[in-house]
Amino acid sequence: MAWLKEKINLKFYFVLTLITIVVIEAVFARSLAEVIVFATISLASTLNQIMLIVGLSVVFEFKDSKPPLRELLKAGGLMLGKTLILGAAFYIGILFVKDRIIIALFIYLVQLANLFLSIRKN
Repeated sequence: MAWLKEKINLKFYFVLTLITIVVIEAVFARSLAEVIVFATISLASTLNQIMLIVGLSVVFEFKDSKPPLRELLKAGGLMLGKTLILGAAFYIGILFVKDRIIIALFIYLVQLANLFLSIRKN
């Protein structure tokens, strides 16, 4: 987890995430179901990105040598888990806000921009 804190400004990332959630909810949400779905998508995309970074850190940690099988399984589990979390969140979105799922995709893209803006330039 120390690697994550070195590469990403987590305070800035979570502030941007909170701002994103508040703005999306205030502007786009029409019902309680949409509020819950958009918040779920925001949480899922945040978890997705954190799991991606942690999974990649396992791989990059051993860039000059072959990683142990345990580390590869950990990275693979994180990649599979992040995909399942995001897929489940979008599935929930499709179930409850079919015609407004494009907003969930917009949330995900904004979260990617938040992550990009939060990367420390060392």
